[in-house]
Amino acid sequence: MGNNSTWILLVMKKLLILCIFLDLKSVSSQKLDESQISQWMLGFKQELDSHIDKVLVYGQIEQMLLDFETKLVHAPIDGEEIFNEIFQNVSLRYNHVVLAANKLKQRLEKEVSKLNNVDGSPSPIGGPTPKPLTNCCCGPSPGPFDGKVRDTVQNQECYGSEDALLKSLSKTEFVNTLKENYKTLEGVTWQYFADSEGHYVQFPASKRACDTSAPPMPVAPPMPGAPPMQGAPPMPDTCSRVDTPLTKEWYVEKLHMERKNIVILVDNSVKPVGTTDVMSEAMTKIFNTLTPNDKVNVVVSPSTTSVNVEVPDACKGGLFVASQANLNKLTLYVNQLTKGIGEPDLMEGLQTVYGLLEAEKNENSDNFKTRTNLVMVLLHATSKPFPQGETTLLEMIAQHQLKLDNSVHHFIYTLGQPDNATLDNLARVADQNNLKLENSSGIKAEPWPQIPNLVTTKPIGLEGVLVPVKSESNFVSVVEKYFQRLPPQVDTELTTIVPVMDRKYGLGLTVAVPVYNGSRPFGVVAADGPLATIFSEIVNFRAGIKSYMFLVDSTHGHVLLHPKLRDPAETVYKDTIFPRLDLLEPSISEDMRNQILAAGTSNIISFKAQVKDIHPEIDGELVPSKISSLSEATVFCKKVSGTSLVVVLVKYKSDEVEPKLQTLDKISHQHGVYHRLDLLYGSPDFLGKDSICHLHNGHFLSFKQSVIKFAPSLFLQPENYKYSAESLNSVIKLNKFINDGSDTDLLNLGLTDLILHTLVSTDGLDSKWTSSAKEVLERFYGSTNGVFRIYPGSPMVTTFDHRESDWYKRSVAFPNTTMYHYGKLGIVNKNNVIIISRAVGSKRLLGVVGMTVTPRFLMSQLLNSVQECSGGNHECHIVDSTGRVFDALDPNTNGHLTKLFPWITNELVIRKKIKQEWCTGFSDGYHKMIMTLTDSITLNSNDPCQQFSLSQVKDTNLFVLVLRNREKFKCQDSSYKQCSNCQPAIYNPVYQLSIPRCTVCEVNRTLTSCQCQCFCDTDLDTCHGQFNTHLNNFPTRSCFYSPNYRTEFAPSSPSQMTNIDRCPIPCVAIEDLDVCDGLAHCKASSDNYPTCIWKDDDELKSVNISRYFPTKSPPRPPVPSTTGGLKPLLTTSDGPFSRPHQLPSNKPPVASTSASAFFPPQKPPTQPSADKTTTTNLTPPVFHSTKQTSVVAPVTSGSVIHPVSGSKMSSRVTDLQTKASGPLQTGSTTIAVKSSDKSSSDSDKGLSGGAIAALVIGLLALVAIIVFIAVKMYNKKFRRPGADESAKYRAGSSMFDSTVFLRNLDQVSINASAPNATNVPYQEMTN
Repeated sequence: MGNNSTWILLVMKKLLILCIFLDLKSVSSQKLDESQISQWMLGFKQELDSHIDKVLVYGQIEQMLLDFETKLVHAPIDGEEIFNEIFQNVSLRYNHVVLAANKLKQRLEKEVSKLNNVDGSPSPIGGPTPKPLTNCCCGPSPGPFDGKVRDTVQNQECYGSEDALLKSLSKTEFVNTLKENYKTLEGVTWQYFADSEGHYVQFPASKRACDTSAPPMPVAPPMPGAPPMQGAPPMPDTCSRVDTPLTKEWYVEKLHMERKNIVILVDNSVKPVGTTDVMSEAMTKIFNTLTPNDKVNVVVSPSTTSVNVEVPDACKGGLFVASQANLNKLTLYVNQLTKGIGEPDLMEGLQTVYGLLEAEKNENSDNFKTRTNLVMVLLHATSKPFPQGETTLLEMIAQHQLKLDNSVHHFIYTLGQPDNATLDNLARVADQNNLKLENSSGIKAEPWPQIPNLVTTKPIGLEGVLVPVKSESNFVSVVEKYFQRLPPQVDTELTTIVPVMDRKYGLGLTVAVPVYNGSRPFGVVAADGPLATIFSEIVNFRAGIKSYMFLVDSTHGHVLLHPKLRDPAETVYKDTIFPRLDLLEPSISEDMRNQILAAGTSNIISFKAQVKDIHPEIDGELVPSKISSLSEATVFCKKVSGTSLVVVLVKYKSDEVEPKLQTLDKISHQHGVYHRLDLLYGSPDFLGKDSICHLHNGHFLSFKQSVIKFAPSLFLQPENYKYSAESLNSVIKLNKFINDGSDTDLLNLGLTDLILHTLVSTDGLDSKWTSSAKEVLERFYGSTNGVFRIYPGSPMVTTFDHRESDWYKRSVAFPNTTMYHYGKLGIVNKNNVIIISRAVGSKRLLGVVGMTVTPRFLMSQLLNSVQECSGGNHECHIVDSTGRVFDALDPNTNGHLTKLFPWITNELVIRKKIKQEWCTGFSDGYHKMIMTLTDSITLNSNDPCQQFSLSQVKDTNLFVLVLRNREKFKCQDSSYKQCSNCQPAIYNPVYQLSIPRCTVCEVNRTLTSCQCQCFCDTDLDTCHGQFNTHLNNFPTRSCFYSPNYRTEFAPSSPSQMTNIDRCPIPCVAIEDLDVCDGLAHCKASSDNYPTCIWKDDDELKSVNISRYFPTKSPPRPPVPSTTGGLKPLLTTSDGPFSRPHQLPSNKPPVASTSASAFFPPQKPPTQPSADKTTTTNLTPPVFHSTKQTSVVAPVTSGSVIHPVSGSKMSSRVTDLQTKASGPLQTGSTTIAVKSSDKSSSDSDKGLSGGAIAALVIGLLALVAIIVFIAVKMYNKKFRRPGADESAKYRAGSSMFDSTVFLRNLDQVSINASAPNATNVPYQEMTN
């Protein structure tokens, strides 16, 4: 019988293996049916559309908005009228800066007789006693944050030193003029004055002018017996030094008016050890005196690698334009120099210097004649710089001076006193045979000797200087004032320097003007202004759909403001590039570009042009695949008086009309509340307090009505609004304006009519959305004129403008397409969500309407509409047109086709179903590779693991990828062809990119193989600070600069004393079904792929609201183990809610704004503590299928939550007890799992015969085979997976796999550390 038993078992085993093999074989022989998949896509599309119609009510919203269009008339857009109005506004604000500088000049010149120590004159007798001075670089923090300068300042002047002239300023009205300018002139920020000795005053007071790199400056103690000065601020023992104003571009440019070509020849034969290299420091100070109108380079002798000279590699054949980016490169270069080999060679060094100047003359002969050409030589006194002898050197100098029109000055500075022979030779080089060196430097220069074939009886070049500096500590301060030795060329008029870079408010300009005492200048006053404020209408231009404006510097042809460039208020990186006009406007002809650059100040120039039929900002990364043709437009341009700046408007012919309000009935009791709920809640007159609760992270939430945010451009002073704290008074005004249309002086009066029309026309949105409040996270509407309404809503930051968001711009670009975007709707949210948006308006764009859902919800729509995707032989993924996989783990990085399925991406590239293109970050200088899926494709292979279908969902930007089940077919995607450039990304703070650098950057050709998204540096001509365009097909389409939402004045959270309700947890925000089961008001849906939903009203009648807001429970005693000792406990402390059998995520909690038809919240007795999560999991709980599992927790009155009957939760957990005394009060839940170690064996001794045992085993195996075949057939034709099965569905490292069941161990393993695994509402997180 034993042999028979063995034989029966062997046969049954082989039959089982054969059945499994045949099942897999039959599936692998099948091909993906393209027509069948098309039907799947129709079903998915119907599911998406049905949900949008039901929850977003898109059609009703569009009709409601169109009904209100009858209140409007559509007037023609007059391009010249719009341009003229904007030009007048920007000219007015620029003139504010001019006026500020002129008022300061006039005040000082009028009252110069009251000033002390002007040009060394004696102090006047009498007058008021000088006030104590506030040193800019001493004392505590300068004061509160001021949005005008975006810095912490004091509303007073500060000084650089204790000087008689500065003290006497208090006798004049100068200080009052500073304050008046700052208060009344919109475009004015910083104001300065410096005299010829470097004494400095600044308003407002801050430490921006302090040289923190210099050693501290001791403060002189008061004279013995001297009485303390009344009102003087307490002084510390040391102060930072004020960085001398004499080397600032606004001072040098104004008093010396030089356009300079400077080449510095530096002695690199000596390098100090452990101390600052004064040679490098001196060169840095020289760089600081230069403006973009100057040019500069450095020659190093000896080189760091040989005895030869060295020139920076970036510009070996000419001079750098002295842009801030190039000066930064030069500063880095000189600071990284190491000691050279040998002695400096003045002969070879000067030959290299002259070669650079001659190259500049040949390239720009006209400009060369109008510039000061200066050679600066910095030497160590111990060096021997004349290896070839003096005569040979002078002959070489004379030959090159002849080529350079005898126009070069030589300024020589030595560190230490050279020997007499060296000093005599240097004197001849500096004097250039002018025989005037003794007058300028106190050193006599001998006449030059006779040189064959050269005339040396007259000056060889322009006179120079020779300055031996004996003290190393004085070397830098002497060299940095080199310009004072140049012939004075003072301009009595004002000068505008643009652009200048402010580390706080970005791009700006400076207006400087000299101050005179009679006929002699004794100082300079200057005033600054931000470009974002002065040219606000250009930055925020909105007229029509495609029309735009830009600002160009006509001197160099560089564009300063343009839709393709970074926001000027966020352009704080000093290496910013200002591209040429031809790169940003390639479709405008050269003749037309020349007309723009030649524009004058008297008349508006206009001409017709053919330009790309797409707004330049979205022509690139946002809409890479859209093919744009040329369209007719009219270009208007005019130069701002007193500057080189030309304002340009490109007005499209298609932008024919704009809406204007015709009639508006009196409004009252409008729905909606101004978004600053945190401020309104503190107002005693605010009537909407019962509609506000606060989220888990402290943010306020309006759950009965929508909140409304106005874009910054709608305010009277947009930039000031963006970067200033909103006051309670202003918030009350704006809320009253929303409710009843009351007048307000905060908004632009020319826009209030259309704002009110938008508020009235969208007033009915709340009523349409409240009925389905439990089904999505948020609904929103953003109008074209800048009104944003979101329900339910929280406070937002002042800088938020929905029209700058990529989801809005994409929806506008594709008006008939529903766009699905993965990201954040506002800064309140930590977790990314799916933003679904669609443009509204058939004839005229009215705005964009949308909603947000969780990624799990979007995936459920696919799996519930396409049964075949719910396990079995297929798996499906949702992919957007950029290749991002929505259902994958961490979609921002790993969740991309190129990384998840590189072999598919490669097939798409080969078959031209995906475009790999390049955009350019014009402000920063990088190219980025972007991808766009273009078409559907089905590819069948003999290998089932390489079969796939990528199908586009009609009228959306979604694709569905259908594959064979990777787990079932044991597919190893890593074994197939991989993409290049898929190394881990390192965040680049300059470019603000989180993608890897490309290994190959060939932007001028179409890629033929898969490549992960990457970036590379552009090819820059650093001499000129411009892009090299010698490459064919230079990418002129722009990369998108995401808006930076500044949070200096983020909305506040409720205080400890605020009596405000806590918001309930919205079920739709929960992606973890185990957590969903643990909340008494939530349940898993009955769909194939379940999501967390609210229970029905009948189910909630018996629920105590306090029961699903757990609070901190009292300590729980350990549960005795059945095997003796104490059983370890699984404890969660202060989590957002109880998790009966799953460890909480370490991610911070995120707020949900999806609670709308919430239950009346309960008032908490105390404010909850900050979220802290601790876990103890010494022994994971084991859930055996044949044994009862119990969860033990202390019982308190009214605190028991009974799990939903029949849910996953109830099958694993029989009892959950927790204490809850208030809504959303966090607490701890201790869970102990008790299981019996006793085995349930059955020792039926009467059934031990071999034949009977074999028969039983055989029958069991036969039954197993029959059941297996039946289940396979049933699954294939009839069965839809139940909740439990689909909950375990894995979609390529799905973010939903936070709980994984390990069947081989028959226990639950908690994977709480998985990236993006979350068990909390998405919007209850803070950034």
